[in-house]
Parts: sequence; structure tokens; C-alpha cells
Amino acid sequence: MKKLFFLFLFVLSLISCRTVTAQLVWSENFNAAPCSTGCRAGGYTSPNGTWTETVTGTQGTHPNAWFISCAENAMPIASCGSGCNSGSPANSLHIANQPNSPGAPLCPTGDCGASYDLGLGSPGQVATSIRAESPTINLTGKSNLNLSFNYLEGGDETTDNFAVWYYNGATWVFLADPAKTTNSCGGSHKGKWTNFFYKIPASQNNNANFKIGFRWVNNADGIGTNPSVAIANIEICQPQTFADLTVPTQSVCKGECLSFTDNSSSTCSTIAIWSWTFQGGTPASFIGQNPPPVCYAIPGEYDVTLFVQDNAGASNTLLVTDFVTVSPCDPLEARIFINQFENCKDSCIQFTDASTSRLGTISSWTWTFEGGMISGSTQNTYSGQTPPKICYTDTGEFHARLVVSDEFGSDTANKYIKVIECIPLVPNFSADKTTICKNECVTFTDSSEGNIFAEFWTFQGGLVDGSTDSIYFGQSPPQVCYPNPGSFDVTVEIADGLTPIKTLTKTGYILVDVCTEIKLVSDPGSITIFPNPFSNSFSVISENNFSKGKIFMYDILGREVKQLNLPGEGTLIVTDAELTHGVYFLRIVYENGNSISKRLIKQ
Repeated sequence: MKKLFFLFLFVLSLISCRTVTAQLVWSENFNAAPCSTGCRAGGYTSPNGTWTETVTGTQGTHPNAWFISCAENAMPIASCGSGCNSGSPANSLHIANQPNSPGAPLCPTGDCGASYDLGLGSPGQVATSIRAESPTINLTGKSNLNLSFNYLEGGDETTDNFAVWYYNGATWVFLADPAKTTNSCGGSHKGKWTNFFYKIPASQNNNANFKIGFRWVNNADGIGTNPSVAIANIEICQPQTFADLTVPTQSVCKGECLSFTDNSSSTCSTIAIWSWTFQGGTPASFIGQNPPPVCYAIPGEYDVTLFVQDNAGASNTLLVTDFVTVSPCDPLEARIFINQFENCKDSCIQFTDASTSRLGTISSWTWTFEGGMISGSTQNTYSGQTPPKICYTDTGEFHARLVVSDEFGSDTANKYIKVIECIPLVPNFSADKTTICKNECVTFTDSSEGNIFAEFWTFQGGLVDGSTDSIYFGQSPPQVCYPNPGSFDVTVEIADGLTPIKTLTKTGYILVDVCTEIKLVSDPGSITIFPNPFSNSFSVISENNFSKGKIFMYDILGREVKQLNLPGEGTLIVTDAELTHGVYFLRIVYENGNSISKRLIKQ
């Protein structure tokens, strides 16, 4: 599990190392129903729904057809086409000839992978125009979407060709004509797997009836080249692009150079543009993925900026302030290290000596702290290598000075800090309901206070809607669903990057009931349970005399643990020391069919 303090360590060191998670909206890998050959695409059913086929033009007497099988095995990008891989069979959607087509001697059983009947010696008989269509894809609440899939394709220009279409809820619309892929592989399975991505038009944002279609046409003139077309690993997702970089070190001497390496990443797309800016460096800027070595002539601390943009137009800028430290590298150099430049009023800071002497041994350290005082005293000066923590009671910008000396001389370093007024962190949240049935979902509302920089949620026993995770980063989590009965904790951790992380755990906050044997009904107030929680016994008290009936007692899993007859009048005392600690439900059923339910807690 990721924890928040990892995030802050990265921020404090001014290095952005990011993990990109694609915002996946919909996917299809065609492996819901394993098939080695001959399975038509029309009627294929996966968790997404059922695929269909539609004739879109001229069809011969023996047209080629869409199949979903591993006869053309789905392969990684840049791999050559392959038949069904016995070690790792993976279906693809592909065009192949049908049994007994005019070219059947080449594949008499039909579906030998992405290999179609070109119509040699039988003009017109294998003419094909057919579209494989996905189930309905609900894009409600979704926008800025990309379509991505892996494919290989041969054919003949636009006459034997595959194209991508989409359904807008009323009609089918042409989207893209992917380029023919490299046909440099030998054997019966030619073609090399390639990735295709395309931006879905903004007009389809929030379309609840969206579909993807793959249309194949061939004119049966005997001219063309196999493979036909094969498609696998279809994804619709929201693109995310992040700029990131790495360097072997952040500290150099004046006149030295640094090699920067691009570490940027993009989901559902490919980065196409890189633009670098090097404050204080030569070259001062560079266009391209990896710049030449950047040299620094003047001591100081310098920013580095990297801008990236992908083929879909999504961009991101990484600005790392004071990323490169250029030192004079003189024989004696005074240096001060602090964890962070910005701090809260009434907080204390640890200053650390980072001075070096190339020729001698540092023998004295003299510190002066403007605006600060040594913890527990009124002094703002200190002699020694490691001072106590320095506390600041006023806001403003202050500097700390360190003078170091060795056998050959002395040197001075200054470090500026900023002290601000911080709002105390107070974590809090609520839920729209805290008692539910299993498989129901809860909406949590954050009401934390402070200058919150990051939040981390943990939902014991719950799954964040649309995922298999029980954790969530962010201020407003999606709905959290609970598949199993029980009593579960909810925890939120908040941080502002300056003060310690604050944590709130509400123990047993969400109670999940089976809701099968027991159906809770509203209590008209005529029945009182006392005491509740109880230890060894409890009383069932009626404002009026009891009607005749029965009392049933169930545990949290809906199992009956006790059954009693109503006395008809007075107070009923129930004693049972053998019950284990936990939550129970008491259901009172009268002879007239009315019932009342109560929740009990055995402590």
C-alpha cells in the first residue's frame, strides 16, 4: 500500500517520480470464450455484452467473414503474426475465408487466421462488405476519450481495406482508416502487430449509446496481400500525460555538465513533443526527447523545466525549482541543508551542516539565525557543527548564516527560509448512510479543514467504485461499495506538506447487513430494548401490553440464534450469557402479521 509520507519525501527532494495510471473506461480482449478456430464474431459475448455483425454493402455468394479465435493469435506490439499459441492462446478479431469458399484449398476449413480469399479465379464470389460491432458502451460522465487497439493489416489500398467507425446513438459515422502495417514477416502468418490510437470526437462525450465498429471490404478482384486484418486489446480511456526526468546527480562544480534523461509517460497516447529549459545552463533550451549534456559555468541553484505533449494534444509541464546546485568547489565550502524552504509559524527547524574541506579539516562552525531562536532559549547564535532546532514565532522571510573555518581559511553560507501562518489540519468526513445491505454503496463527503495538500483514504472491506482497490488518493472519493457483511473502519489521512500528517479513523463506521433473512422495518416506538448495548441480559419493554407472537434473534450473518414466545403482557427479560460479542437483530412478529425490528449490541 502506498503511504502519504512517500509522496512528501519525493516533493521535499524536488524530484518528481510519477506512476501513471490510465483512466480506463472500457476494454475488450476477446478472451471471454476461448476458441481455436471457426468462431464467428456475431454472437460473441463477453462481460461487456454481445458483439454483432452488419452487412454494409455488396456481399458475394462466399464472402469473407469476421471471426473471434486464436487462429490469429493476439501478439505483443512489434511481434510477427502467429497461429494459436499453445502456451499462451489469445483470441483476436480478424477477417478470414469461410469453409468452401473458392479459395478454400488454401484453407478448406475456413478461419486459418487473418488470411482472406482474394477472389483468384472467382471474381465477385468472395466480395465482402461487413462491419463487426461492439456492444453498447455507456460514456455517461466521460469526456476527452481516446480509442486504442493493437492490429495488423494488409489488403489492397482502399479496395481491400479495414476502417474504424462509431455509432453516435442514431447513425454509424466513419472515424479513421488505420495505415497498413509492416508486412516483413514470413510464413503463413504475415504482418507485424502495431498499436493504433485515435481521439474520439468530443461530440461523443456523455453518449450513453456509443459503439465501436470495424468495417472490412474487399472487391474479390484477385489483387491484394495477406494478412487481411486482426484486432486485439481494444481500450477506451482518458489520456494522461506526465513530464518527468532523471539525472545521475543534482550537484556539480562550476564548469561541469549534467546529462538529463526524459522519463515522461503517457497513457492511451504517445508523447510527440518535448521542450526543455535549463536556467543557467548551456544550452539554455532544447527541443527533443533527450538533450545533449548541459554545462553550468556560474555557481548557484537553477530551475529545470520540461514540457511534453502527446499525439492527442494532452500536455504537462514539470517545473523543478532549484533542481541543480552548482558549487564553486573551492578548497573550503560552507553549505547549509534544511528539509524545506517554507515552514509554519511557531514551528522549529533542524539546520544541518553540509560543508566540505578538500585540503584540511573544518574545526569551527558559527551559526546565526535571523528571526529565530534556539529551542528552549532566547539565543539566535550557536557555535558547533549541529545546532539544536531553531524556532520561529513570527512570519516573514529570514536567512540563516554559517561561517566555517579550517587550517587554510574560512567560508560563509546563507540559506533563506519563509515562515507562514498555517491553518491547523483537522480531518473529518461523513457518509450518506452508515448501515447498508451487502453489495450496496456509500457516498463519503470530506469535511476536513486546513491547507490540504493531499488526502489518502482507506476503506476497510470496501471497493472504490469501478475498481478492486480499497484505497483512494484525493479529496472526494467515488462511491465505495461493500460486497461482504460486517462492521468496517474508514480512515482518512490529510497533509499540507508542512506539518505532520493527521489521521482520523472511524472504527466500525460502516455496518453491512446480509439483508436476506432479516428485513429491517421502521419502529413505531412502541417497543424499547434496555440496556443496549447489553452484557448478559436485556429487557423487551412494551408501552402497551404485548400482542401474542414470537421473538426471533439473528446474528450479523442472518443466522437465527434464539426464538422466544411473547408473553402477551408486561416486560420480557431475555438472558443469554453464551452469545458472543457483536451485533444482533431482534425481530418481533405479531399474530396479525405486523413486525418490528431492533438492532442489539452484545458487549
